[in-house]
Amino acid sequence: MNWLFIMLGGAIGALSRYGVAQLLSGIRLLSMPVGTITVNLLGCFLLGFFTGFGTAHTHIPRSLILMLTVGFCGAFTTFSTFSAESVNAIQAGNVWQTAVYLAISVGIGFVLFWWGKSLA
Repeated sequence: MNWLFIMLGGAIGALSRYGVAQLLSGIRLLSMPVGTITVNLLGCFLLGFFTGFGTAHTHIPRSLILMLTVGFCGAFTTFSTFSAESVNAIQAGNVWQTAVYLAISVGIGFVLFWWGKSLA
């Protein structure tokens, strides 16, 4: 039964990611893809929060936590797009912007996960 919840969360996460990407598609900051940064950082925070919440509240059904973490956050965030955009930026000669993009995505992502987990 868990797979059904994961599938539902994945569908909602994928549609949410597409919506955020479309909403922010025209925004570029230092040649960085704002949509990808936004979904990945928000996803880090949400994954931390949902993980911490599931750990702190053991009465919450495991299937719901799996729906939110594996399903929603797994489909909402996008490591493959992050990697492709990083490689494309380096190949285009935007080494400095790529370094900033990597630092923001990984560094702030780590902090947001920690913060989300702590808040839960």
